[in-house]
Amino acid sequence: MTPLISVTWLHQNLGNPKLVILEAGIDIEDYQNNRSIHGTRYFDLKNTFRDLSNPLPNTLPNPEEFQKNVRLLCVNKDSIIVVYDRKGIYFSPRVWW
Repeated sequence: MTPLISVTWLHQNLGNPKLVILEAGIDIEDYQNNRSIHGTRYFDLKNTFRDLSNPLPNTLPNPEEFQKNVRLLCVNKDSIIVVYDRKGIYFSPRVWW
């Protein structure tokens, strides 16, 4: 599978129980008020998936914290993960990385 998928592929696989769709962003209120795809989970780069104790912005959390929080999003070793964001390709590449 390539890192990019088509809208057709996503539509055809929406019923797959292994599919986890993540919307990446930094504004949880915007996500809660304007969900683009039904069933998405929010990958919060501002409050959850960064090291809040580090004075530098956008630092990665430690591996244990990352694993704990990603599991709360129901992501597992066998998950098929689709990541998107509403800024084009601003936040989703960071999650993919």
